[in-house]
Amino acid sequence: MYLVIDAMAEKYGMLPTQVLGKATTQDLFIFNITNILKARANAKDTSDINSTYRQDEIQELYDNIKK
Repeated sequence: MYLVIDAMAEKYGMLPTQVLGKATTQDLFIFNITNILKARANAKDTSDINSTYRQDEIQELYDNIKK
């Protein structure tokens, strides 16, 4: 959670204590999820899918789709 608060403070030019005082739980949740999705999209663009999924997860997804 501290990394989310730090990243949010850095992005909006605030001190972490200001973020804690002003941001709601929903703000922190949305900021965290969007950062995760952006990082994942960037990883998919720059590397293969195996960096975000294990081989057995991919196989299980494929098997479920085949059924």
